[in-house]
Amino acid sequence: MPASGIYQYDSNTREWHFFDQFTLEPGSPVETLVEYRPDENTWWALLYLHDDQWALLAEENLGFALADASYNWGEIYLSDSGMSPPILPPSKFNKGYLKIDGIWRTWDMRYATFVREDPPYRCDMFEEYTHFSIHSPIVFLPLVIKSQ
Repeated sequence: MPASGIYQYDSNTREWHFFDQFTLEPGSPVETLVEYRPDENTWWALLYLHDDQWALLAEENLGFALADASYNWGEIYLSDSGMSPPILPPSKFNKGYLKIDGIWRTWDMRYATFVREDPPYRCDMFEEYTHFSIHSPIVFLPLVIKSQ
């Protein structure tokens, strides 16, 4: 399976941004942080690198300081809308947090959540809502060869 990269969709400008300097191998952990910076009046999207180091992926003034809806999701980018969706192996998500009153709180069942599945992918919740997996709904059966 080839390496993949980090990308981000800017809903303000309706553009995709690709960060070729960050490549991911299958199984690589990815940790991101989205937070409002009141001193700058902007929202920041950050990618965790290592040793408490973060890379700024996006900075936008969205015209609001509090969001009544946010998303924690997986998404597949296809460069051609006529392409078939790729088979997605299990992609695990965890450590969802919400920043409320200046404090990062674990995203759990105390906060209203809507889980949506978009075909052809599935979302399996292992621990609502912090540990989940997004994947193709294909069952892989082991190949058994009978010896004669």
